[in-house]
Amino acid sequence: MREKVCLECRKPLNGRRDKKFCDEGCRNTYHNRINSEKPLSVRSVNTILSKNRKIISQIMYMKGELEITEQKLSGMGFNFEYFTGLSNENNKIYHHCYEFAYVSENKGIYKVYQLPILEES
Repeated sequence: MREKVCLECRKPLNGRRDKKFCDEGCRNTYHNRINSEKPLSVRSVNTILSKNRKIISQIMYMKGELEITEQKLSGMGFNFEYFTGLSNENNKIYHHCYEFAYVSENKGIYKVYQLPILEES
């Protein structure tokens, strides 16, 4: 059996069988390097989507299912041009942002939902 080594510095690993890094410094350096290799456009989109997700998450955990104005969402920094998917139910278009969805109910009013979590097979 091959000895497991740190993914960053290649030193032998001791401890847990699923350990990938020898310490936090190597883990941070590795992930920073990997993330910096992504094109700027990908990082920019991921940043916007993460911010949208955080805003919806904050709204959801205040009430569970909520109506909110477009103006308030925009004021929180939400960017309506970026989403992770679309679905159409009952002639309404739902915009997805990871595990959340939002739909325009009335002019300027959005309803926010948490999507069911799908089991990985």
